[in-house]
Amino acid sequence: MRNKAIRSVRIYDTDNIGLALVDLKKGEIFKFGDLEVELMENIPYMHKFSLCRIVQNEPIIKRGEKIGIAVRNIEAGYHVHVHNMKGLEEYKKSFSSEAGPCAGPQDRLEA
Repeated sequence: MRNKAIRSVRIYDTDNIGLALVDLKKGEIFKFGDLEVELMENIPYMHKFSLCRIVQNEPIIKRGEKIGIAVRNIEAGYHVHVHNMKGLEEYKKSFSSEAGPCAGPQDRLEA
């Protein structure tokens, strides 16, 4: 059995973002169940990255909850932060009750 450190996590199956548990490098590939994403840029420790395409005005979902909204399209593998999202308070009325675009039964930790 090999010991492999977990470098990123998808906390809930409905999350459309992953969380970097260490500094991650552009080009790294992570798999969460059937969902695979290649990082398109470096992701700093404890920052978010998109697991699938998030269209402008769609919710950013972390821990199964809407934490913000995309202010522009965010392609899979890109950093999700203040430059491309706004927090929940500012956009509370913009959210629907539907699950995120890559919701589904997925493993939570990278493979």
